[in-house]
Amino acid sequence: SSGINAEYGGSQTKPSLSLSISTLKATKMSVVQFGQHLAKATQVFFQSELSIGLVNLKPVVPGHVLIVPKRVVPRFKDLTKEEVSDLWNSANYVSVEIEKIYKGDGLTLCIQDGPNAGQTVFHVHIHVIPR
Repeated sequence: SSGINAEYGGSQTKPSLSLSISTLKATKMSVVQFGQHLAKATQVFFQSELSIGLVNLKPVVPGHVLIVPKRVVPRFKDLTKEEVSDLWNSANYVSVEIEKIYKGDGLTLCIQDGPNAGQTVFHVHIHVIPR
């Protein structure tokens, strides 16, 4: 656990974060719906009110993680404004720690929104990729 106590997006509720990737804490869930897939709870390393962070099972580089809304929706346009805010605030919060842990000097944050954009898991998610 990183022991982070930073303010999170102006919210009173601080997310729980365990970014020691080798010693992930499982949440109370046994599995998490991720589009058409079921992710094991041990893949969950972050949780906010409306989003979770998942360890990517097919990372492009070490430290490549996914930030996912808890509600399963296929497209970005389907999110509520609260979910959009929480999703991006969560990505920002996690990306700061990922960059520190993996000693990067940059990040790629992206969403593949729809089949023509390369989306293969039909549940909105932000890729956080340290560089």
